[in-house]
Amino acid sequence: MEGRRGFGWVWGLTLAAALSGCEASEDGPQPIPLEQAQDRLQRALCEQVYGVCGCEHGSWYGTQGACNSDMAEAMQYVRSTLEEFAGGELTYDAACMGQLVHQLEALGCSPQFDPVEPQCQPPCLLVHGERQEGESCELYGDLVNDCAQGLLCVGACINPCGGDDPGVYAGEGESCELRPCAQGLQCNFQIDRCERIPAVGEQCPLGQCEGEAFCEVLDPVDPMSERQCFAPGPLGQMCRGHDQCQSGYCPNGFCSVRPGEGESCAGTQICEAGLDCVDETCVPGDPALCRVWVPVY
Repeated sequence: MEGRRGFGWVWGLTLAAALSGCEASEDGPQPIPLEQAQDRLQRALCEQVYGVCGCEHGSWYGTQGACNSDMAEAMQYVRSTLEEFAGGELTYDAACMGQLVHQLEALGCSPQFDPVEPQCQPPCLLVHGERQEGESCELYGDLVNDCAQGLLCVGACINPCGGDDPGVYAGEGESCELRPCAQGLQCNFQIDRCERIPAVGEQCPLGQCEGEAFCEVLDPVDPMSERQCFAPGPLGQMCRGHDQCQSGYCPNGFCSVRPGEGESCAGTQICEAGLDCVDETCVPGDPALCRVWVPVY
């Protein structure tokens, strides 16, 4: 497998645009009342993973019983959090729960996630408050905080997709000690200033590059030499890491095609799309749903 996959990546349930499946409602996501949420999550994830798709190589939850228990604990946490703030500071969002369940149902037993362009989406919080960008906040779970809907809590409420409000986000050359940098900028913690993320062909002293570009030293013999952003290379190009290849596979110093079914994946755990590495051999992959983790709390 290629690592933990779940609906929390980039904080916004961003798989929505890529999902297609046989069992999702033709009408799209429908709001789910709080009292129905646990049952719907258990049916959409646990029953589907273990009773329908048959995750031969395992899943994040181990057994259907463990999955059901985890969903029950997650929803109990949501209910207790709402009860703790019964004065109305926090609100359950039935539409976002409906979106989450719809995405799980839409996956069906497809062996892989449909490819999507990296695109930031604001989080669809299951429980949220009304605090605005720049205000202090409390984080109760990945999808539970007291910021307004669509905002993340990182000590203060922020828009995870970036913003340019000077009261909330630091601009280029400004201090990033107390504020996150605006979109397209990175924090240079050595000098406490926001700097533009370099593009292909530009120097990358902080190790970060724009988009899919990677940061590499100009002189491989001298690890202290200047670093520059490069675009991932085609098959056959020299490489020193999987991220340096368009194929995402650099087994022996050159970009190569990922191993296919029946081929060895020893040492890398990498196979072509739709395959899993099991006992150092690429085999037909389990349904993508087997690799989903729901980050409620």
